[in-house]
Amino acid sequence: MTRKLCPGPVDVPVLQRPRAAACRGTVAATLGYADMRRCLGYYATAGSARSLSAVPVATAIYAQTGSTSWVAAVTVARLVPFLLVSWLAGFVADRLDRRRTLAVMALGQALLLLALAGALMLSFDPAVTLAIISVSTVLTTPLFPTLASSLPHIVDDEDMICASVVLNGVETLSWVIGPALGGALLVVFDPVTVVAIGAIISLAGGWSIPQLRPNPGVR
Repeated sequence: MTRKLCPGPVDVPVLQRPRAAACRGTVAATLGYADMRRCLGYYATAGSARSLSAVPVATAIYAQTGSTSWVAAVTVARLVPFLLVSWLAGFVADRLDRRRTLAVMALGQALLLLALAGALMLSFDPAVTLAIISVSTVLTTPLFPTLASSLPHIVDDEDMICASVVLNGVETLSWVIGPALGGALLVVFDPVTVVAIGAIISLAGGWSIPQLRPNPGVR
C-alpha cells in the first residue's frame, strides 16, 4: 500500500485506504468505509421518508377538517412520542443487532406510511391519522442511536469524530430535505400519493441493510 502525507505543521504518514486516498479524520477518509456509506445512504433515505409526509398530511388534514388545531395536533403527534421514548432508543441500539433493528424500522415505516396514505384516502377520523403518526414516530426513534452506536464497529478511532459529524449532518439534512421534497411533490401529486412515495423511499433505503456487518457480540 502507498503512503500519503497529511498537510499540517508536521507531515504524518498514514496508510492510504481503498477508494479514499485521504488523511485520517477527514470526510474523505470517513466515506472510504463501505459500511459508513451504506449507513449514510440508509439514513438519508429513511430520515427523508420519515419527514416527507409532514407537509402532505398537514395539507390533507386541513382540507378534511378546516381546523388549524388538527394541523397543530399532527406536529404534536410527531414530537411528543419522540420525547417520551428517546430514553428507550439507546437501550435498543445497544442490545439488539443493528441490521435487524434497521430492517424492522425500514419495513415498519413503509407499512405505516401506506396505512397513513389509506387513512387519508378514505378520510378516516383525524384521530386515526394521529395515532398512525405517533406509532411511526415510536418505531423510528431508535434510528439515529442505532446508527450512531454502530460507528465504533465501522470506522477506526481516528475517524470517529468526523464520522459522528457526518452522521449528524445527514440527520439534519434529512429533516430539511424530507418536508421540502414533500411540498415539492404536492405541486404534481395529491397528498395520498406523496405519502405513498414516502413508503417507497423507505423501502429503497432498506436495500443497503443486508450488506451491513452484524454488531460484534450481538445476536
